[in-house]
Amino acid sequence: MGVFVPVGALSSFEPSDGARYYVSLGIAMIVLMLFGIAVLKAIGARRKRREEIGHLLER
Repeated sequence: MGVFVPVGALSSFEPSDGARYYVSLGIAMIVLMLFGIAVLKAIGARRKRREEIGHLLER
């Protein structure tokens, strides 16, 4: 989903004053922002888990 929405919005051949283009571009940017936040949270959770039980996982 994070790839298909921006590709669809950016590959639109609609005129630059078309409202649908800006709406789809806005949705694409929101989806990409949420994807980025989810990735950062997942990285943070993985680091925290590694700090808490990393000594057990190294065996």
